[in-house]
Amino acid sequence: MTFTYSRLAARIESTLDSLAASKFTTIFIFFLAIPVIVFWRPYYFFRSDDWTALTQMALLPFWQYLHSPDAEQWFPFFHLVYYALIKIAGDRYSLLVLANSLLTGVNAFLVYQFLQIHLDRSLSLILSVIYAGATLHTATICHTYNLCYIMSFGFFLGALLLTARYLQRSSALILAGIGLCCLLALLSHSFAILAIAAVPLYGLLLGAEDKLRKFLALAGVIALVYLVFACGYFTFAGTVAATSHNRQLLSGLPGLSYYLYAVVGGILSPNYHLFRTDLFGRILAETLLGAEYKNLGLFLPGLIIYLAAVGLTMFKGASREKRLVLWVILANLLPFVLVGLARYQISLFQAASDRYGVFTLLGTLLLMGTGWRIFLRNLSGHSRASLVAVPLLALIIASQVSGIMYRQSSYKKKSLAALAFYRSLASGDNLAPAAAGEKIRIDDYEFTRGQALAIKRFLQGH
Repeated sequence: MTFTYSRLAARIESTLDSLAASKFTTIFIFFLAIPVIVFWRPYYFFRSDDWTALTQMALLPFWQYLHSPDAEQWFPFFHLVYYALIKIAGDRYSLLVLANSLLTGVNAFLVYQFLQIHLDRSLSLILSVIYAGATLHTATICHTYNLCYIMSFGFFLGALLLTARYLQRSSALILAGIGLCCLLALLSHSFAILAIAAVPLYGLLLGAEDKLRKFLALAGVIALVYLVFACGYFTFAGTVAATSHNRQLLSGLPGLSYYLYAVVGGILSPNYHLFRTDLFGRILAETLLGAEYKNLGLFLPGLIIYLAAVGLTMFKGASREKRLVLWVILANLLPFVLVGLARYQISLFQAASDRYGVFTLLGTLLLMGTGWRIFLRNLSGHSRASLVAVPLLALIIASQVSGIMYRQSSYKKKSLAALAFYRSLASGDNLAPAAAGEKIRIDDYEFTRGQALAIKRFLQGH
């Protein structure tokens, strides 16, 4: 049977209708299962930032650990949740990976709910499945400290869904829920500081009746959230934490690299996360442009499709669709306006980190979905859509599968090395001062043998 996009969409719609009353539960379980099947493996172990958190847990009093900053970031709610999970799991890292997998599934389900507000069910389901199985989740599931991004994005999604509800029916209770979700997003990770500014912008650009009043109400709630967060941040973290990555943060204007960082993070990298062309993209760019430009090949295919979707929307889209695309562009750029101030001096390509894609991939999927809907609307025969849909889906699937295999192989190698070191520690032994102060480097984290032993005792409940 010849594949056609319209036949696939119709079959998905029919399946969703046939689920009837059990639809919500069935789809929820479906999304929970995808990250577990794709990403959960029993061989992962603590690495990188995990060791930073474990060192703090093992050596600091609980309350001091709770409000301690991590570089320029301050997220006590995540610290609380991660501490509880570590206490439950101990050194059984696979349980932590399972928790991150399940919460990523919850987020994918919320992505599905949000996309349905703007797209049809079948397209929303396809795009949400892509989100659930995206390569970038390797960085947040298999490296469990990055639960902070999963939590923060989940609360941000909750705020967006409540905002969409608030635009339909004003309610002080819904406003309070939006404020609570936004505050928890900030207290889970500081990446959300400017991301939540997209909430009132959503009301301004996509509201219908009385949108100015609702925008002001939403802006007031977000301003209150900022006030509460700022009081906590400057009490427990302060300017020392804020300038930890950029000592000149408060002493002058940023250079050109800062603006390039924001463009890479907010525009180029979200499309790279969808169309990961790590191998052939680099080869193509190196062949056409030279070796010094080979990294541009990472972004080129996604950028071409991104520009096509934006252009199609601007020339053929309805007014609401144009405003939706504008919101997506702003929502993806906003976090990097602040993150870039602290981190643009590290590396331009740090803005393309997979963990940031947990947030920005949503916007890219929504933009691509909007462009696809407009494309179908202007196509004379829907059967021809398969000529575009099949290559696009094949490119996405192939790039995600190859990306997952590469990332998992790398994580497995580092995890097994960390696990071998951990098992070599003699738990319960007291070390001589010279031995306790011996420097050890695991992955990209350096600590002393005494600290490593304290961590092992903590994980084993001693």
